[in-house]
Amino acid sequence: MKLVALLSLFSCLAIAQEPSADEMAMMQKMMELATPGPEHELISKMAGSWTIEGRWRMTPVEPWQTSQSKCENTMILGGRFLKTEVSGQMWGMPFNGFGFMGFDKDLKSFFSTWCDNFGTMMLVSKGSGDLEKSTIDLISEYKDPMSGQNTKMRSVYQVKSENEVVLSMYGYNPEGDEWLTMVLTYTK
Repeated sequence: MKLVALLSLFSCLAIAQEPSADEMAMMQKMMELATPGPEHELISKMAGSWTIEGRWRMTPVEPWQTSQSKCENTMILGGRFLKTEVSGQMWGMPFNGFGFMGFDKDLKSFFSTWCDNFGTMMLVSKGSGDLEKSTIDLISEYKDPMSGQNTKMRSVYQVKSENEVVLSMYGYNPEGDEWLTMVLTYTK
């Protein structure tokens, strides 16, 4: 059986032709798109073990509530994606969340996913970044489970230093006005 497999492999190799110029160009493009770039370097600045001080509110007129949590961010798959795991307390209950962030070089867009134990949906976000300002600005569109209405949220990550990242989240009222809903300050 092994001999048959080896003979099959050698016959395939003997028949194989050199790749065409088009195939070589396609492989070169795939390799360029698969290689992490400066956007991935920005994302990698968020890797590490963090303590999160959070303040949040459900409406623009409510007082701020606070929470604390821990975050473990790990670059995976050769520096292409940031894996995030968060655990802490919110509303006096255990809170756990999990997500990924990356940059799609072909689409020239940052993206993230998020899910947690406070719901059954997965939040998918995409947007832009500013490498000079060390910011990533993402928009999510989703169905608000409380109102049943389609809505959106904006999340702005700012890498202030190697020891501080601030995530500011904004909601929108029915008229489309943006308001600050949450600020998470990550420190090492």
